[in-house]
Amino acid sequence: MTAVSVISVFHNRAHGVAATVESLLRQDHDDLEIVLVDDGSTDGTLAALRSYEDRRIRIDAHENMGFVHALKRAVASTRAPYVALLGAGDACRPERLSRQASVLDQKPNIGAVGCGTENLDLRTGAVLSRKITRLTRPVSRMVLTRNPFHHGEIMFRRALYDAVGGYRDFFVFAQDRDLICRFSQRADFHVIEDVLYTRFVRMAGSVSNSPEKLLLQRRLSDFAVYCHAQRLEGRPDPLDQYGPAAALMQPPSPRLAHELRLTGLGALRRGNLPMARTFLAYAQANAPHPLSALGLAATGILSALPRRGAGHFRASRAPAD
Repeated sequence: MTAVSVISVFHNRAHGVAATVESLLRQDHDDLEIVLVDDGSTDGTLAALRSYEDRRIRIDAHENMGFVHALKRAVASTRAPYVALLGAGDACRPERLSRQASVLDQKPNIGAVGCGTENLDLRTGAVLSRKITRLTRPVSRMVLTRNPFHHGEIMFRRALYDAVGGYRDFFVFAQDRDLICRFSQRADFHVIEDVLYTRFVRMAGSVSNSPEKLLLQRRLSDFAVYCHAQRLEGRPDPLDQYGPAAALMQPPSPRLAHELRLTGLGALRRGNLPMARTFLAYAQANAPHPLSALGLAATGILSALPRRGAGHFRASRAPAD
């Protein structure tokens, strides 16, 4: 079976090292390189990674450079034709990598392979949900409305990654959405319809626990789709053509406004007023028809929310991870 390099990038996730590394050491794939990246951790993550001694493990430790740069460096250092990812603190079943590699071995038209995922609450161990994506064709159109994979579940051909130019530095979040969109224009996808991946959620420092990070992730994901839509129409990629300024030139996005509004209303139901105010304000700003019924409803909710302690989204340098 074809060799696989699997990458996991850690930044201050010492508590998640054991679950991730031990699940990789249990893999039944017979030709495996495990690349464990420490992106400038200060909490003992590197010591935890170095506590594992195995011929398959290679540790890449460096000063903090941010997730995308660390991941690009790791992929560039890999030696195998297939590259797989695993989220820091997540785990996968022993057969995950061998089954994904088998698909790529047998189906040359497939460029990226996902699998079923279960989401567990880190605090209680309870299963929150299970996800198995049903692909629709062509996948280049499917990715306009949803991302068929989460980042950690995929295995892809290194040649495909190189052909599309790899990860783009601009996407400090949603780098997977941008990459998958570009993959979809050159290759087909496959999903193994069994749960082979365990994802722990509500982890400290994760995007979902930070309103500002989550908002930036949603906006960058929408921008990735916008760039993809332009390419599908035969136009130049806006990011390639104009650089980062292209994000300021993107027209209002009804899809983004809808997603932000739903997130804001969900936060309101949970009593998270700072998040509700942030997301509803940005939903209204992105709505193409601000005086629509939904727009007026959001405006009414905004005016009713207490302002003390709510705060607005503050523009800042993108976080490292």
